[in-house]
Amino acid sequence: MTVDWPTCERDECIGVTVEGYSRCLAHLDDGELDAALRPGALDLRGTTVDERLFVKLFDVYTSPSGPLFGPMDLRQARFLTPVRLDGAVFHGPVDASDALFDQPVSLNGAEFEDSANFFRATFNSVADFSAARFGKLATFSHARFGDIAKFEGVEFAGGVAMVNTGFSGTLEFTDAKFHGEVIADLLRADRIAFNSATFARALRLMVDCRFLGLRQARFEDGVTLRVMRADVDATRCVFGAPSSISGAQGRTEWIPLITSLMETDVSNLSLADVDLRWCEFAGAHRLDELRMDGLCPLNTPPKSWRRARRWVLAEEHYWRGWPTDERANPRVYPIDPLRIAGLYRSLRKAFEDGKNEPGAGDFYYGEMEMRRHAPSTPWFERTILAAYWALSGYGQRASRAIVALVVLLATVTVLLMGFGLSAPAQQQITGTVHNGQAQLAVREPATALPDRRWTWDRAGKALQTSAGAMVFRDSGQKLTYAGTWILMLARFGGPLLLALAVLAVRARVKR
Repeated sequence: MTVDWPTCERDECIGVTVEGYSRCLAHLDDGELDAALRPGALDLRGTTVDERLFVKLFDVYTSPSGPLFGPMDLRQARFLTPVRLDGAVFHGPVDASDALFDQPVSLNGAEFEDSANFFRATFNSVADFSAARFGKLATFSHARFGDIAKFEGVEFAGGVAMVNTGFSGTLEFTDAKFHGEVIADLLRADRIAFNSATFARALRLMVDCRFLGLRQARFEDGVTLRVMRADVDATRCVFGAPSSISGAQGRTEWIPLITSLMETDVSNLSLADVDLRWCEFAGAHRLDELRMDGLCPLNTPPKSWRRARRWVLAEEHYWRGWPTDERANPRVYPIDPLRIAGLYRSLRKAFEDGKNEPGAGDFYYGEMEMRRHAPSTPWFERTILAAYWALSGYGQRASRAIVALVVLLATVTVLLMGFGLSAPAQQQITGTVHNGQAQLAVREPATALPDRRWTWDRAGKALQTSAGAMVFRDSGQKLTYAGTWILMLARFGGPLLLALAVLAVRARVKR
């Protein structure tokens, strides 16, 4: 790499020469270093800093209040020793572009009063900027960090640039404060934490990691966040303006998992192409205003002929004790079914407002299920809900209503054959003549069951009578007293089951 400064006379050394010498600071002896080093500006361009040189620098630039530096030019410098400058104050601009830090760097509580430039810098070990303050633009674009990059409690009074910045391990921004603009495209790390961080200006960011922590983060002017692969925890997050969290389109294996929106006001939040199978919504505020677009799958019950296929919230999954996978994070104490019913009710309204009636139907099913199982629900209400569930799946399963209708038709038909259809009998008509006037009297024969009840002819008549009664048509068939009551069962149950079947079909196809 070419340099634009006079270099040391030693072979293969690109360190800038010290005024009055033909060598860099790294190749001066102790006496020459004592004479050359003075507080003020520090020029280490291309210089290799070992432990001996660093100790000399630390002694010269340390005041009674701590390390104190003026402008620093560290371009292409190589630090082979740990850099520990906790509480240091940098009064001038710091340029460490293309610098190499081979050992841990600790600038805990440091204050950069002017710009700080770490463009293309390489940190091979831990980089700790915790509680540091950057007064003007801080640039980390194209920098490379090792196992841990700590920016906990850091304050960026100006902007910060992290374009194409690489992190091979953990990136910590817990309690960080971003007062200026965040210029970033893609942050790639194993774990990224913005817990309790505050962003004063709108943020647009893409992240690629295994875990993304947003607990108690505040996005005052909103955020547009695209996430790949990560498990995202957004508990008690604040979205002060319209915001979105979305996955990478077209790559189903990269869909992120939202693990929690608990106690978060989601009225400004839109989700798209994210996995909600293990997302906990308990305590979320204004959940009925949450918007979901694209592919946002929720959980489903374990496969069983006894369970309807539907969307299930993680809270119900945990409450029922159904099996989970490695990405689930169940509560120690499951929440009450009535609270889960409230979550279903709010999400149902959100889906109805979004014109997604089939999805809203699944949430209605879940709401009714939780009400039916809640210990505080009165017994008579649970009985009604149980019947509603068995006959039509709470108005969401047309197949149940149709099966129930067929069972009712078959039952009424059999009952009519055995006890309802009267045996054929002739009417008796008698007449008298009095004073030249004839008077006729019609006598209806008493209803009675025939000796042979189970015949195909009676089966056909019973079926016709039963089906007609379900659509309020009278077949004119002679019935016994018991048959009258049996037919009333068909006239009441038939239309009810037909209505439930029609409503269930409409609920699944309506848009």
